[in-house]
Formats: sequence, structure tokens, C-alpha cells
Amino acid sequence: RTIKEKRPDIIPFVAAAGDHEVHTLFTYFCMLNGTNVVTEDLKPNVSSPEVLHVCEFLKTMYDEGLIAESAASMTS
Repeated sequence: RTIKEKRPDIIPFVAAAGDHEVHTLFTYFCMLNGTNVVTEDLKPNVSSPEVLHVCEFLKTMYDEGLIAESAASMTS
């Protein structure tokens, strides 16, 4: 946020991953929060508190312009 305040013309957080940027960011932040995108029995992990926290965090970054719009879609 400090960078964005000082330089509103730039996007402070960039993760270039082609068409899978959103998946890369989501998976990375899930791992940082001690969880995974699937459960141990290989079911989608969509309701754990850690995954919900990641979703909220990425949405906040997007809403505040801290990540590129392309980071929130599979169309980068």
C-alpha cells in the first residue's frame, strides 16, 4: 500500500504467469497459509478458513489496485 500511495501509476505486486496467473497466486498464498487447493482426499478445498482468508486477501489486493487486473482472471 505504501508503494501504491507513493506511485499510484504502478502496480506494486506483479506475478507474471501467463494464462494461469490467478491460479498461481491462489496456490502460492494457500501454501503460505498452511493449506492447499485440495484436501487430503483430493476434494476441492473451498471452505476452510485458510482458503477463505486467501480469497479475501486477493480480493482486497485487487480492489485496492495492488495486483494487475489480469491477476484476477485466466485471461492475462
